[in-house]
Amino acid sequence: MLPKGGHIYGWPPLPRPRAILLAHESAHAAHEAQLDACVKVMIARWLLHAWACP
Repeated sequence: MLPKGGHIYGWPPLPRPRAILLAHESAHAAHEAQLDACVKVMIARWLLHAWACP
């Protein structure tokens, strides 16, 4: 997390409204959920293929 004021190793403070941060975090969570679903689908396909093709 950024320190108070938004300084990153001496960079000037950036305007970082909480709304943008929250929107970014929710988008990141949605992306992780999508990725998780994709991995599950890939595993299911691989298992089905392994079962169907001895």
